[in-house]
Amino acid sequence: MSTIRLISATGSDFEKKSASELKESIFKSEGRVVMGQHLLFAGTGLVRGVTNSELMFSFGADMVMLNTMDLDDLSNNLGLCGLTFQQLKEKCRRPIGIYLGCPKKGYNDGGKKALYKREGMLATPEHIQTCLDLGADFIVLGGNPGSGTSINDVIAATKIAREICGNQMLIFRENGKMAFMKRY
Repeated sequence: MSTIRLISATGSDFEKKSASELKESIFKSEGRVVMGQHLLFAGTGLVRGVTNSELMFSFGADMVMLNTMDLDDLSNNLGLCGLTFQQLKEKCRRPIGIYLGCPKKGYNDGGKKALYKREGMLATPEHIQTCLDLGADFIVLGGNPGSGTSINDVIAATKIAREICGNQMLIFRENGKMAFMKRY
């Protein structure tokens, strides 16, 4: 069976799509895939009872990346509006992934008051495994501004993620600009 372009797919096309099929589906879309970014710490959403992920998909996003997801405490993700990751995926029926930060080892933010729980979204082996266990379609590895991240930190996290995930999940690297489609 031929893989359908992501931009032409319906929800049922994602029920059992493998990482390699999702990748092929993105490539077949010839650069026209739109990915939304849902900041989970920022609030319950623009519309009461509806996640911003659902809104992004309804307005044409093909994929959504959850940013600032607290993987240490899955109940501490305000933007999911009380849903679990699996419930969000069931509602949206589209590829959903998770952003993981790759800060420089030993980085200290100088005690600045954080807007969200940074430790819960770091690219640790445990968090990468949690993303895999949750059924994330992909992870994005990168560094938020001011985190002290270098490309070498992202590359090191990519190697760890590939060891843990094998070919079960797409892994994207964010290198300062959200340019995702590099093969890792």
